[in-house]
Amino acid sequence: MTLGEALTDVAELVGRWRTDHLLATRRAMGAKPGTGGSAGVAWLEKRANKVVFPELWTARSHV
Repeated sequence: MTLGEALTDVAELVGRWRTDHLLATRRAMGAKPGTGGSAGVAWLEKRANKVVFPELWTARSHV
């Protein structure tokens, strides 16, 4: 397995974890503020949509 493929796997797993964490938090807390005064679910929603290793995905498009 090449490094690029391994990092792609990690990126996909992180994305799944973010989505699962968002859903569990939304279910448990609703719209309450998060720990440390964060925006809670709203903050997690923004993070869940961020691409992990964006340069890797860009490079894959050029290969």
